[in-house]
Amino acid sequence: MTLNNEWQIVTKWAWTVVSGQIVTFYLEAKIDNYDILNNRTRIYTRLRTTLSAGTAGGSGYQFTCSYAPTVEGSDVWYFGNEVITETKSDQPQYVYHNDDGSASVTLSSYLYNGYLKLSTTISDTVTLPRIPRRAKFTAAGGFNDEANPSIYYENPAGDSVKSLMACISLTGANDDVAYRNINKTGTSYTFNLTDAERKVLRENTKGSTTRKVTFFIRTIIGTSTYYDTKDVEFNVVNCSPTIDTYTCQDTNEKCTALTGNNQKYIRYISTPKMDMTYTLKKEAKIKSTKLTIGSNSVNDTTGTFTNFVDGSKAVFEVTDDRNLPASKEIALDVIEYLKLEVTNFQIERPEETSSEAILDVEGIFWQGNFSTDKANSLTVSWDYRESNSDTWITGGTITPTIQNNKFYITDLTLSKDSVTQLFDSEKEFKIRLNVSDLLIDLKPIETLNVGQDIIGVEKGKVYYKGIELLEYEIIEEW
Repeated sequence: MTLNNEWQIVTKWAWTVVSGQIVTFYLEAKIDNYDILNNRTRIYTRLRTTLSAGTAGGSGYQFTCSYAPTVEGSDVWYFGNEVITETKSDQPQYVYHNDDGSASVTLSSYLYNGYLKLSTTISDTVTLPRIPRRAKFTAAGGFNDEANPSIYYENPAGDSVKSLMACISLTGANDDVAYRNINKTGTSYTFNLTDAERKVLRENTKGSTTRKVTFFIRTIIGTSTYYDTKDVEFNVVNCSPTIDTYTCQDTNEKCTALTGNNQKYIRYISTPKMDMTYTLKKEAKIKSTKLTIGSNSVNDTTGTFTNFVDGSKAVFEVTDDRNLPASKEIALDVIEYLKLEVTNFQIERPEETSSEAILDVEGIFWQGNFSTDKANSLTVSWDYRESNSDTWITGGTITPTIQNNKFYITDLTLSKDSVTQLFDSEKEFKIRLNVSDLLIDLKPIETLNVGQDIIGVEKGKVYYKGIELLEYEIIEEW
């Protein structure tokens, strides 16, 4: 049962007296308007009786009733149609409500008459209308950093509240967007955010462009403070980083001298240098920068690559701490040069006792052009020295066969002239090739081994090309 402003029967009890009459006891209650400020309701109670017929009474009595005076005595009490006790109007009685405005109360009466052997308690529990306490959200939506967000609410306590304010919190711990007064009798409020407040929201949005924020409504009634909250999504917009300048150029002077242009790149040889500048937006911080050509990269805003083995574009990348990326590309004009290389180099005597040397060489030579008037070219020469000497002696130049980006030297006899035999078969020599194109110089070295007699004789043994053929016994020495 919920009490109101009219008398209501909380509970009743019919008692049959010994002489046969019926006395009915009524415990009744009503309330006055609630007191919002003090969170309480004034209550009135009364105990009354009705008598079915005749007269009924006895000495020694006591009647109690919650929130009403006790009636008692030792003389005779005669029951009838009457109010036994009632809350005094000049002595207000209150039921104090719970913090959320709710309340219930158990009302009781003790009934006693000694002569008539009456002794019982009647009781029941009633509820009271809830007293309006905190204001509550009716709606609130997400918003972005350029907007002024609105909230919608109801405040049932109206002007009875001491203070009604709203704020925005990042974590629920602080009023990061400070509390401000909202209309006690209104239903909506719009936050006119300052630049400083927008900065706070932006600075604390990391890892993505969105985060949760919490609207608070704070209601103060008397000495009590109440809160209602609403979680929404906050979004930072128009905040992607930008790459403002980005350049790439070849810093290898040998290459630029051949191409005539620092925007042409020679594979394997060029030294590309990348540079960029960037701008971060709306309180973002830098997370990473990256410059990339092929399999080469550096986490910086400037980088020079000395190992230009792959890739045909320069990629510039920036990522901020909201994980927003920005990137730019420059297509590279790449000359697919083949590195000069000697893949096979053999030097040997044509016969074991020969003082000549036969040279066989294979290698890679790029036959392209670096510019319209600059074709690649190949030069080959050779030097020699005895293995126990440190002094190289010029041998001569060689004209190789060039075909399909390869060069060949096949069965070439090395000699100073047609008469002079250079390579004493009893000595070991070092042969050095000098192979050059317009970018690379190679100087591979091979060993020409000591020659070997075809037939050799030692005491008691005969050899052919170093292999023992037979043993013999000496019969007589001269």
